[in-house]
Amino acid sequence: MPTASLDEDLREIAESGQVELAKKLQRKRDKRAEISDRLLDPRTRQIGASVTKWQKQIAEKEEFRQSQIHAAREDRAVLEELDRISQQIEREHREATREREKLARYHSLENLSKTARREYYLSDPKRDLSIDMEHLGPSAAQVFAGEFVEDKKATQSEIVRGLKEQELEKEVLLQREAALERAFAELSDLDVKTRIELENREEDSIRAGRRALDEFNCEMQQKRKEKERREREDAETRAKRDVDFHLYQSGLLNEGIGTSSDFKGIPLDEKQMIMDWQARQVDEKRERIADENDRRARDAAETEAQRLEAVKVHDEQELQRRRAAQALVEENRRLAEAQNKERIRTEKVYSSSIKETFFDQFAKSACH
Repeated sequence: MPTASLDEDLREIAESGQVELAKKLQRKRDKRAEISDRLLDPRTRQIGASVTKWQKQIAEKEEFRQSQIHAAREDRAVLEELDRISQQIEREHREATREREKLARYHSLENLSKTARREYYLSDPKRDLSIDMEHLGPSAAQVFAGEFVEDKKATQSEIVRGLKEQELEKEVLLQREAALERAFAELSDLDVKTRIELENREEDSIRAGRRALDEFNCEMQQKRKEKERREREDAETRAKRDVDFHLYQSGLLNEGIGTSSDFKGIPLDEKQMIMDWQARQVDEKRERIADENDRRARDAAETEAQRLEAVKVHDEQELQRRRAAQALVEENRRLAEAQNKERIRTEKVYSSSIKETFFDQFAKSACH
């Protein structure tokens, strides 16, 4: 953009040396003026932008999208190349490390083996000889405190004997503890079995008591029913007797001619009404007795159902308690076995006991 196309204030900025800034500001002003013209033009505002502008925008968006895709592909290629280089570097590093370890292992096996040293030759006749003055010189004849082989062997033998005694005592203690653990386990099992047997006997006794109580209740219920039946029959008999008495012995039903000592009698319709009324009384009494018997039977059935439900709940609770006790016993037994295994593992299998061969390397003479 030439300097002549800039505004006056921007031209001063360009003359001061900031040409790019002036051009950038001029482009922003031109773009803002173009947008303002497009918004203020009623034709463009109502009809919309031209097809050329829309196509230009679409082309710009497509170009931007293609540039983004191309940049992503380039970034992906760069990342793959860097990853390949890093993998190659890691591969070379691993190969170099493996080669160094191989050389160190070969050197150790060839030059640093214990069997290559003279003191490990068990058939060497010079192994237990004294100092050779001709080959070692006068200075090698000096003997310091603690270099006497016999004394060192005696000390080592004493240490080994003490360690063996300690191991023997430890073994005896372990055997005693194992015996105590077994005895405790047997006592625990016996205690559990005894408690279970006592609980079973107690439950059997409770069941027997309940069974006897049920039989007694059934017997009492049968007696009560028999008594109610007899009372009902007696009531019916008394009612019939009362009806017969009122029908045949009452002076109200006298059909003959009245005398001075008896009532003269009543009409037949009134006598029929009296008989109907007495019959209704008998029926009502029978219904009351039947309702009372039904109510008592329902109450007895409800009481029996409640008792059976309580017995069922109690039996379920006892079963759950026994299962919980059995589970607790099994858990205690499992914990005891785990503790025994852990003690055996720490004290026997992985024990750090020092063997006699450990002290053989210290039984060396001054010539070795």
